[in-house]
Amino acid sequence: MTEDRIEWEKITYRAAISACEKGGEWENALLIFSLMALREVESDIIIYSAAISACEKGIKWEKALKLFSMMLQVRMQPDTITFSTMISACEKGGEWARALHVLNSMRQSQAQSNMITFSTAISACEKAGNWHKALQLFAAMARDKVDPKITTFDAAISACEKGHSWFSALRLFRTMGLCTAETDTVSFSAAIGSCAHAGEWERALQLFRLMAQGRVAFNIITINAVINACEKSGKWDKALHFFNSMIQNETEPSVVTFCTAMSACEKAGEWE
Repeated sequence: MTEDRIEWEKITYRAAISACEKGGEWENALLIFSLMALREVESDIIIYSAAISACEKGIKWEKALKLFSMMLQVRMQPDTITFSTMISACEKGGEWARALHVLNSMRQSQAQSNMITFSTAISACEKAGNWHKALQLFAAMARDKVDPKITTFDAAISACEKGHSWFSALRLFRTMGLCTAETDTVSFSAAIGSCAHAGEWERALQLFRLMAQGRVAFNIITINAVINACEKSGKWDKALHFFNSMIQNETEPSVVTFCTAMSACEKAGEWE
């Protein structure tokens, strides 16, 4: 096969795999990738990245990892896009430890880590409830001179909320307010949820008032967190106040909302 012919085939395969990646056709992307090997057409960084991205979109982290390992075996250096996609594949697959391993490899390579890679890795830890690792990654961002954005804070605060570490959640929340990132519904809800887990109802209400002052929209998750904070602290009257406010504001209560409000009344003996 002539060099011109090989290059032409590589361009064709590259375009085909990219098309499959954009269309979410991970199986076809891998099929074309296999045909390349049979035709002895050498892959490049663009082809590998597109194939890995196709697997990432199809939530096939194992196959993405296999492609990533093949890259390393042929001594092909992944770039920032490839690393980021691989971390995202692990995050979507709930493989937080693998996501951290890929991120560590990225930081040791020539590829430049960025806000997206860190945020995705923190999100992987958040989904696993591993708030310690999430905070370690957040601190590593400063060492790598990567500025956190609102999604980074949201993931880190949510990780602390799931890990019942209300103090760390509030500390991040305050830091968020000092940075360029603006607090949003997700960060407020997670911070209020952290206070609810710890029975810190006064702090929860204070945060809710800050939401109103800052005109940050609340949702059912926010209200449930506030009612839960009141319920855990025996403040049934305040729990009912927020429940009634939901009805007045035409916010549809969830099953969790009803159960929490009923529990608050039951604990106070206010069954009527």
